[in-house]
Amino acid sequence: MNIAQAKNIPLADYLQSIGITPCKKQGNNLWYYSPFRTETEASFKVNLVRNQWFDFGMGKGGNMLDFVMEQQGIEDISHALQILSGKVARISPVNSFSFRRQHLRD
Repeated sequence: MNIAQAKNIPLADYLQSIGITPCKKQGNNLWYYSPFRTETEASFKVNLVRNQWFDFGMGKGGNMLDFVMEQQGIEDISHALQILSGKVARISPVNSFSFRRQHLRD
């Protein structure tokens, strides 16, 4: 896998493959609780068109490789590419996105 191929992996699909699911959708953006810390309001945004992420709590963002390097605590792009190469076969597309209305009981 090369850098261009890694950057083309949809972030939303990768996040889903590692068990991170969105809280809400606004236009072309999916919002998540930050995968980097515990929080009560979603501050981690993925732009589906640009395939970019931004964590408002950290003030950091970037592409797929930037996410993997931040998540794994590494600075070596070749190591990030190796990690992605090992996971790419398990990444399946997010086919649909919906919220289920919760019914509150008295």
